Amino acid sequence: MAWLGLLPLERRHTCSNLRRPFNTNLDANALDLEQMLWLFISVSLEHLEHLDLSMNNLGGETSPMPRFLASMRNLRYLNLYGIYFAGTVPPQFINLSRLQYLDLGNTVRSTDITVFTNLPALQQLCLNGMDLSSINDWPQKLNTIPSLRVVDLSYCWHDRADQKLPYFNLTKLEKHDLSVSDFNHTIASCWFWKAKGLKHLYL
Repeated sequence: MAWLGLLPLERRHTCSNLRRPFNTNLDANALDLEQMLWLFISVSLEHLEHLDLSMNNLGGETSPMPRFLASMRNLRYLNLYGIYFAGTVPPQFINLSRLQYLDLGNTVRSTDITVFTNLPALQQLCLNGMDLSSINDWPQKLNTIPSLRVVDLSYCWHDRADQKLPYFNLTKLEKHDLSVSDFNHTIASCWFWKAKGLKHLYL
């Protein structure tokens, strides 16, 4: 089996792109968990800054999201889009304090987004496809991450966005995706109108 998109690895390698192409004829399990373990053994994890594993099959919906990802404390970019996991996002993710880009779209069914409030450098957060309909205070939690510029919560089945935010901290927010939301209140009452720097809004 061949690695997909894998650049030659060195001990101080900082970028690994293992994204699985959409239009490939290879078996979905071509990049399996055993190969992944060999990858992480072969590199020095503390130096890795960019990791893209999107659109791979790493165990299916019965396997939890790997906790060892949280040990890669130098990560700036992490893309796990389209990898289905059981359970929720591990609380150990709070260790990724340098993370700027995080894409967990279509990974777990739902999660407590409190874990992301401990990522002070986070600029782009993608959680599309998660069911966040039961988390009514999600705007308050996002409001504690003032570094955010892009938030993708499309297909998260929201019915409310009229939560009160007495102190608005998302002053850097430029793009917010709430596609496939069915609000049970008027659009005029939504909190995101407070984001004066907002350039792109999808509802």
